[in-house]
Amino acid sequence: MTSVKKKNIDALFPHQLKNYEYHLSDEANWYLTKKLMEQRRKKRKIRIFRITGSFFLLLSAASLLYLFYLPKNQQTTNILTTIPDKHKFQSNPSPAVFSSPSIQPENSSKAPTLSRSKGKVHPLSNLTSHPANLHLPVSSSSENTVHNTLKKDSSAGSNVPASVSSETMYPDALSRYIESSAETFYITWNTTDSVKVQIHPCIKEINSPYPDYAPVINADGTEMYFTSRRIVSSSENKKKKNTQMEKENIYYSRFDPEKQKWTDAEILPPPINQPDRFNSAVALSNDGQTLFIYRDDADGNGDIYEVRKKGLTWSEPQKLPEPINSKYHESSISVSPDGNTIYFTSNRPGGAGGMDIWYCVKDKNGKWNKAINLKEINTDKDEEGVFMHPDGKTLYFSSRGYKGLGGYDIYYTRLENNRWINPLNLGAGINTKDDDVYFVVEANGKNAYYATVRKDGIGEKDIYRLTFLFPENKKNTAAQLTLFKGNILDKKENRPLQADIELIDLDKNERITVLQSNEATGSFMISLPAGKNYAINVRKEGYLFYSENFNIPSNDTYKEVHKTILLEKLAVGAKIVLKNIFYDYDKATLRPESKTELDKLYELLLSNPALKVELSAHTDSRGSDEYNLKLSQQRAQSCVDYLISKGIAKERIIAKGYGEQQPLVPDSEIFKLSSEEEKEKAHQQNRRTEIKILENNN
Repeated sequence: MTSVKKKNIDALFPHQLKNYEYHLSDEANWYLTKKLMEQRRKKRKIRIFRITGSFFLLLSAASLLYLFYLPKNQQTTNILTTIPDKHKFQSNPSPAVFSSPSIQPENSSKAPTLSRSKGKVHPLSNLTSHPANLHLPVSSSSENTVHNTLKKDSSAGSNVPASVSSETMYPDALSRYIESSAETFYITWNTTDSVKVQIHPCIKEINSPYPDYAPVINADGTEMYFTSRRIVSSSENKKKKNTQMEKENIYYSRFDPEKQKWTDAEILPPPINQPDRFNSAVALSNDGQTLFIYRDDADGNGDIYEVRKKGLTWSEPQKLPEPINSKYHESSISVSPDGNTIYFTSNRPGGAGGMDIWYCVKDKNGKWNKAINLKEINTDKDEEGVFMHPDGKTLYFSSRGYKGLGGYDIYYTRLENNRWINPLNLGAGINTKDDDVYFVVEANGKNAYYATVRKDGIGEKDIYRLTFLFPENKKNTAAQLTLFKGNILDKKENRPLQADIELIDLDKNERITVLQSNEATGSFMISLPAGKNYAINVRKEGYLFYSENFNIPSNDTYKEVHKTILLEKLAVGAKIVLKNIFYDYDKATLRPESKTELDKLYELLLSNPALKVELSAHTDSRGSDEYNLKLSQQRAQSCVDYLISKGIAKERIIAKGYGEQQPLVPDSEIFKLSSEEEKEKAHQQNRRTEIKILENNN
């Protein structure tokens, strides 16, 4: 064994051997060497212990800063915590909401823009792609929910947070997370309610090994268009042995209700996809009849185009006019349910900074007014992926300007009392540390789609479906509307018809919009946001018109009404019910909203001068026969008098009151109904005004 040096012996015995000369035997040398090595090992352990202790002290300090400082600077009402079902506390069915740590870039350093460069690839194809972020679950009682709303400080150009309360975290949060799947978690909704969210497995029929993103859907979620950079299967590509990603192309898939899955995605042919161009789907109308696409031009510019369905094919793309398209960058777009407001993102001057959300309103002549910056929402950084829900008041978008979980986070805001509420972060589980953009929601408010990166994915980016599972004992405030859909057919021949569908606000006596059914299928779909009294008139030349009424209370939740509308040709004997004729109670006086329907009848008679019709009124069976007969005659006459006052010759229209003589639902059938509500609906069917063709000499 090597001899121990004197300085090492002195180190072992600093006091005992000081100022002494000494010589060591072999035994002493061995013994002292052993002691020296033991002391070195002891010192090494002490150093490791000190380093480890310092690390944990720093970690504890960081945790305290997170609990007491960072939530106070959090800018969004947040956030859905990732709590697997089997780990929820039975005594606490409402999991806590926590404010996520901010990884927002500093204001002094402008974040890289997501905006599409003119003639470049769709912005989403350049987003970061990393494994989904790990979010630790937390739990606390419902009264301890962290609530942190956004407040803008216009002078500082930043956001000033509201007060926040800190909560108790799971002591073994990480182990609980690792032991379970993160497919189900909770988020906050409307700042107070806790909503369960389930992310479904990767949709294999839609996704590919290449980037798939930017899904757009119709209102009922049965059709999807999306953007993909997968290699197009063609003989030309096979010859080239092409292994590079394609430029962007638009693909289509349809949901099969019988098989409960999506059909295999198919690429759309020209004129939508143009070879050697970037083609991207950016929006779809609620009825699925109008598709908005982004396309780069040959000169290096890019704009948003509109294409309309013509039966089973598509029209030539038409570039949207100014002030929507400009010489600046416009990348995403969404249209309100009535088609009269369009939202889009642009980096044009006059905004808050970077890509902003703008909107235009259509005037009575069908032209778009000047673009207005959505200042209540925009930040000095980038906003993208704007989507207006079919309820007409809930706006989803992505932003880099609010403190969140990563680059782009998904937020939503709602129009209340003509003001946009502070944006709310959809939270962990939906948002990740990466860029999360283009979030679209079905009319029912329950199903949503977006592109993200997850462990079960097929490619770089994949499209996923998630479901909001609202509590059964609470109203689904995420979707306050009625979805009216169906088909329009010729009553005699049972063939599809393309007809005009006019939507009218009865309270204002104003036309909201006019849509068309598909000429090949006769299909239509209309979103009717809650809080209005609607009249729907279906018209086609050569046919009697059809009317429907939807009076939807402002607090009403989602309903879906499916109807096959049979239009009758203008033949003798054809008749229809005028469903938007209303009288004062127990009187013959017409209510103001009835004039809208009578005006449609006036237009029909004016455009068909050879028509002679009978206008009849009917009552239910309650009341005496004599009284009902008299009341019905008076009501029919009040309608006829209105038409005569507008210029229709009295010889062309006859008033007839039938009282209770011709019920649609006989009393014998009403008697069998179990509830009073059902019986009242049957009586309402019997109380009606009809029009019947007596002569048509055309």
